[in-house]
Amino acid sequence: MALYLTQATSPHLSHTHDDLKSALYNVLFGIQVTWKLPQSELAAILHRPESTVSDWKVKQTVNVSPEPSPNDLTIYELIEFYDSVSSMFARVNDQLQWLHRRSSDFAGESPIELLKKHPKNLYLLRDWLDRAGRP
Repeated sequence: MALYLTQATSPHLSHTHDDLKSALYNVLFGIQVTWKLPQSELAAILHRPESTVSDWKVKQTVNVSPEPSPNDLTIYELIEFYDSVSSMFARVNDQLQWLHRRSSDFAGESPIELLKKHPKNLYLLRDWLDRAGRP
């Protein structure tokens, strides 16, 4: 029996990238719906102009670079943050309460307020969730 090996080829990069942009659209706008975020608030959390977020919605794709830029990393970090919040609080109502509740842990601000202040707060809040979730 003879075995014939063929060279593996990768899928067309632009097609894969288009799939990524479409998937990011579904995830980001799913987060927006789940957390009942106005479009302006989603834009503020992502530190993007509202017109950019509006354009994503119209085109149903999130324009990201093949090599992630710092702006792109904020998108990915928001998705990771959403996963962390969902892991900590299974019920959406509990997630919403936590996101909007001011806390002394956050200098009297709510997580949603911190998210809008600076992109690094996504990392800091995820770290807080990770530490709070450990036994």
